[in-house]
Amino acid sequence: ISTTFQPSEFADTILISSDGVVFFVLAGQLTSHSENAFAGLLSATTSPRPAALPEVYHVEQTAAVLNVVLHALHGLVLTLYNPDLVTLYAAVDALLVQYAVPPKLVLCPATPLFDALLAHAQSKPLEPLDVYAFAAKHNMEDLAIASSALLLSFPIDTLSDADAERIGTKYLRKLFCLHMARVSALHQLLLAMPVPHAASPYCTVADAEAMKSAWMLAAARLNLEARPDHTSHSLQATLSPVLVKVWCKDCRKALQTRIDALIADWVAVKV
Repeated sequence: ISTTFQPSEFADTILISSDGVVFFVLAGQLTSHSENAFAGLLSATTSPRPAALPEVYHVEQTAAVLNVVLHALHGLVLTLYNPDLVTLYAAVDALLVQYAVPPKLVLCPATPLFDALLAHAQSKPLEPLDVYAFAAKHNMEDLAIASSALLLSFPIDTLSDADAERIGTKYLRKLFCLHMARVSALHQLLLAMPVPHAASPYCTVADAEAMKSAWMLAAARLNLEARPDHTSHSLQATLSPVLVKVWCKDCRKALQTRIDALIADWVAVKV
């Protein structure tokens, strides 16, 4: 018997998994989400039945998969069970294809099933790509967006033909555009020069030019190494050394102000 869906005075339906685990549920909870009466199993159920006389149905899913399906339909978190990706994928296929559950009910952001899939994408280096490909297969844009943010460091030029085919042209283009847009945004941010300070008898024209040259050298290095996965820390680490090349404290302040502004603008770039 399922540890979560146990016998109760309210349960009017019993679902038995392909490996013999029994789940006690309310038919109305399932049919309210399913557009095909839970694959036609519950079409005859029109009113609650006495708890002593529940309807019994066998389903083709294993207990692990059916457990995820029922948790998703009831909005219950899956943390206790920690299902693997194969189980989660099978549950999504069952929900969307076999049981005709609209994705917006069980796979929008902050739902337990969405969170479980995203947690896997965050846990291992290659799983974001796998989750992204699965989201692309089902046209789950929110999940694709969330998992693509984890693919910024993925060397997209190494994508295999098999993975490209799994992702499909629509979402493959989205992934390429995300990478290119972020690199282009960094190039644009680096074009803005530090704003020179007011004239000072302690800072000559040559000193001001030295500040500009230091910035341009660092910016050129970043342009050559521009990546979509740059972080605030990596930008700070690349740009901060220019400060030691400038002796004027006002020039250093102008440089630091420009570095801070660039990092703030980079953090705001869409992922």
